[in-house]
Amino acid sequence: MARNIDRISDLPDIIRLQILCLLPRKFAARTSALSWRWRDLWRYRRPYETSLIFDEEFRGELTPEEFSRTVDQVLKQRGKKKVEIFHIFFYPGTRYQSNTVSWIEYAISNEVEELYLDFCQGFKQEGTFQIPNGLLQGDSLTVLNLKYCKFDQPVGFRRLKFLETVSLKYVDATDDMVLDVISNCPFLERLDLRQCFELRSIKVSGSNLRLKSLVVVNCWKLDEIEIFAPNLRSFHFNGVFLKSYVFGEISLLSDAMMSSLGREPESFQANWVRIIEDLAHVKVLTLCSRALEVII
Repeated sequence: MARNIDRISDLPDIIRLQILCLLPRKFAARTSALSWRWRDLWRYRRPYETSLIFDEEFRGELTPEEFSRTVDQVLKQRGKKKVEIFHIFFYPGTRYQSNTVSWIEYAISNEVEELYLDFCQGFKQEGTFQIPNGLLQGDSLTVLNLKYCKFDQPVGFRRLKFLETVSLKYVDATDDMVLDVISNCPFLERLDLRQCFELRSIKVSGSNLRLKSLVVVNCWKLDEIEIFAPNLRSFHFNGVFLKSYVFGEISLLSDAMMSSLGREPESFQANWVRIIEDLAHVKVLTLCSRALEVII
């Protein structure tokens, strides 16, 4: 029997590094499992830093002016180079709005793969940061994490079709926006919605959905949720009792958590006995004590 020969691993490091440069970050990282010759090689595939992290630790004691000036200088000196991770923790107000938009444009123009934007600082005092129409786009983006912001106009997720993870917290996401994500992001595997107070109805449906994880937390105006997701593995819900829960094709679901409060049983029509029957196959089912009272 002929012995399998791993010719690629025998290539010089410089050639294998060139191969790794062609891969998205997450796939390049996975090559560490191939053999000892590949272990951590992906970290050196580019001669410059590809993760730009301007987070809370970076912010430290910097004033908004110092923070803005520092980020501007870093991006200017760096020039046009590939960005894999871009993280901003900053509230620009009106004074630094244009600076912040230019930073996001820089990341997107350099094919950012993971974008983390947290505008929590000062939002209660000065209003929520507004993302301009058309700013978020690009085929390279796979992770979009937004906190404390709103959109000038509907995002249009058709321009973000390769997203795999979408996380929204304190974002003015609407029912239509969630439908837009589900309909136009065929590679989506994780959807995390927290404190999205405009949501009334969440409908996750599609025979070809890749979605594996759905998290809904404290979306207080939500009334109903429908899930038909054949690849869903995990569903975590925390919020008010809903008027309607509909679970369709969820045969692979193995972890479900439902914790609710508010709304007396008489004020909603959900049939909890049927819900338990729909979730009877999951390996880990977690219910709050109030839900158990309702069932009894």
